[in-house]
Amino acid sequence: MLGLGLEREESETKKMDFFEERLGAFKQGERPNGADELAARRVWAMASDGEFLSAEERAFCKVVFTAREKKEKEEKEIPLPSRDWSCNVNLDVATEIVDELYQNLPAWKPKIDNLRGRAFELKDWDKTSDTTKKEYGKRLAAIDKEIQEERYTDTDIICKLLATVHLKSRSSFYLERAIVQRWAKMNGREELFKLINSIPEYAKIKKRFGERVIFTSPRTKERQRTEISPQIVATLMQELPNTKNQQFAPFVLLLSGARLSELPSVKIFTNSDGSCVIKIDTAKLGCARKGAAKTRRIEFAAGSTEAKQLAAIAAKCGQKPFAAMNCATFRSNFRAAKKRLEKEYPKMKQLDIHSFRHAFATQQREKIANKYKEKHGADWRSNEKLSAAARDELAKLLGHNDRKVTGRYGQKPAPKST
Repeated sequence: MLGLGLEREESETKKMDFFEERLGAFKQGERPNGADELAARRVWAMASDGEFLSAEERAFCKVVFTAREKKEKEEKEIPLPSRDWSCNVNLDVATEIVDELYQNLPAWKPKIDNLRGRAFELKDWDKTSDTTKKEYGKRLAAIDKEIQEERYTDTDIICKLLATVHLKSRSSFYLERAIVQRWAKMNGREELFKLINSIPEYAKIKKRFGERVIFTSPRTKERQRTEISPQIVATLMQELPNTKNQQFAPFVLLLSGARLSELPSVKIFTNSDGSCVIKIDTAKLGCARKGAAKTRRIEFAAGSTEAKQLAAIAAKCGQKPFAAMNCATFRSNFRAAKKRLEKEYPKMKQLDIHSFRHAFATQQREKIANKYKEKHGADWRSNEKLSAAARDELAKLLGHNDRKVTGRYGQKPAPKST
């Protein structure tokens, strides 16, 4: 057939039938395909650059070549933003970055950024946990609604991500980027997916904007280093509802360092000698797959105040006191309780549920440091192997597989203002 190559031996009748059929299809709205383009190029070359073409052949080539030129123009054309982003981002710098992305798109190659020393790439949706899918589902629905209502072009979406770099920390940018990239993949927006993947790393964009790189926002650091006193814990326990043992959650979070999603899995074991053990199932499947223990345990010595209080909770509420608790409901109740207490306790404003995990890490880091000091002397930190072993101990208690992530935990509380 002619679509697979024009041979001189083919009859003129067969040729004309082909061209008439395809021209009729074009009139019906069908677009030229790859076979049409190949046929047009061959017939044009065989007729000495179109000099000896029939009317049908010339009309056929004109439709195909015009469609090709239009497609190339559309691929190179940068869609203008539908929203004014001048309040959120430096437009001059943003325009330069967007131009570079579109110019490099035809020669696009997959690129992996480095985040905290690890390769950053979009996770396989099928391998994510149900909890992660649920959380991502909410964010995807929100971004889909925003894009549809605001009628964002691809350029708008890139500007939105650049504005995230300008206004927020690195972790916020990578989270936003992953959400938008997953939205593009789920909606078949291949070109947008490639554009997002080609965006430079966070630090490079910050430098283009002439700004300092923010690895963790000041508010997040403040929350991470908030000192949680026994008085704050006791006050929160009184303010929280007693349904499904929610009032005991702040105390157990502080003693165990559990993530909120791990709280329903917490088990309290009381031994015959009076000691106590908390066991937690790691909720982050990625950590468990990459080397972190699937279950971790925190031990409390016999006769200690913590062991006695945990034993009392286990006796009253059972071995799994939070098994029936809904994490979203607890988060809502925690925020409401915190808001009611903010006037009396100003520190409550910078407190969140994850702050208990950081406070636990601070306590454990001090205990580990004292243990190593007694065993190896005051200068034990100068020994690289001992320092690494201490960090590994803390990582094990927190359920981390990456020691660099553990380094963000256990920082000293923020200095008190005078």
